[in-house]
Amino acid sequence: MKAAVVYFTGTGNTLRVGEVFKAYLENIGYDVDMVDITKHSSNLKDYDLFIAGTPTQNSVSTFNMNKFIVKYISKNNNPKARFITYTTHSWGTAFGHLTLKDFISVRGFQVVGARAFIAPNNFYMFRKDEPKFEKEKFNQTIRNIYDGVWSLMKSFSNGKIQIDQRSIIRKNLWYIRSILTKYTVFSRFAKMMIKVDSNKCSKCKVCIKQCPNRNILLTDNTIQFSNQCLACARCLHVCPQNAYLLSNKSFEQYKGIQKPIIEFIYNY
Repeated sequence: MKAAVVYFTGTGNTLRVGEVFKAYLENIGYDVDMVDITKHSSNLKDYDLFIAGTPTQNSVSTFNMNKFIVKYISKNNNPKARFITYTTHSWGTAFGHLTLKDFISVRGFQVVGARAFIAPNNFYMFRKDEPKFEKEKFNQTIRNIYDGVWSLMKSFSNGKIQIDQRSIIRKNLWYIRSILTKYTVFSRFAKMMIKVDSNKCSKCKVCIKQCPNRNILLTDNTIQFSNQCLACARCLHVCPQNAYLLSNKSFEQYKGIQKPIIEFIYNY
């Protein structure tokens, strides 16, 4: 059996959740490929299962995953394939696992699982009411992710469908809102909210190389942004000089989950 964990990740949380899915599937005999949608550029063929995951953007899944699926995953190339969808978010209620499920279902695939995972907060510097995770809460969050994936995949192994349901009305409202703000707010997030401290910036271009949507430019020796931002926060946290400012303020960078969750659990 052949599976692919198809993911987009900003600061690593969604990748780490995907690795837990991979570990479970390998444990039951699947060959599993990890597919980063920002780096992959060819058709995916002859898979039995796809695990599709993104962070949430405006409470729904990111639209770059939709584009990737349309371009590289077809029913003709994967006639037996089923899908499981997941999203990661740091606060509130997420609907992305369901909006992604709806999008995939329309394309003729059966979705046999869908779940949202609370992950360590990588936007704590933006929300004063949601501070950076303390160690105890961080550890429990990691444990919850592991348990959630295992629960979902046990249902899958037993031939059961597990969909983490939400209000249909609220889901649809958030989806409409995300469409309306896609180009007016989120694609311009960097331009509106982010600046770079020129006294700290060493022009190393790490942020430019790491930006998943090629939204960052070095023009006239100055970091500038175009209108293709995914609001993923990667640039804020990868800068070696911590030169980025959010709302004109500096912040402590989020370093992500430093090792695979499966290793964390075994050494818990």
